[in-house]
Amino acid sequence: WGEDTTYKLRVHRGFNEVFSDGLYGTVLSTIMPLLQLVHDSTNKPYYDNVIHFGGHSLGGANAQVFGTYFAYFHSNIKTYVTTLGA
Repeated sequence: WGEDTTYKLRVHRGFNEVFSDGLYGTVLSTIMPLLQLVHDSTNKPYYDNVIHFGGHSLGGANAQVFGTYFAYFHSNIKTYVTTLGA
């Protein structure tokens, strides 16, 4: 998320700071290898290129932001977001 890069996404400064602190990159580095797992017997993707983000309250708000960013930058992966009280 370079400072000289412009995206057409608008996010409240407080929520965007979560990404500036590297949390998005940390989560991304954890989930991307999982999305690449394949079944031993069929060699088909285990997760079928689908990801779900979810949360409640502040976690729900973060899930919305994470899901939106993820869907925007990984349009080949079906992205779902479920929140409660966000």
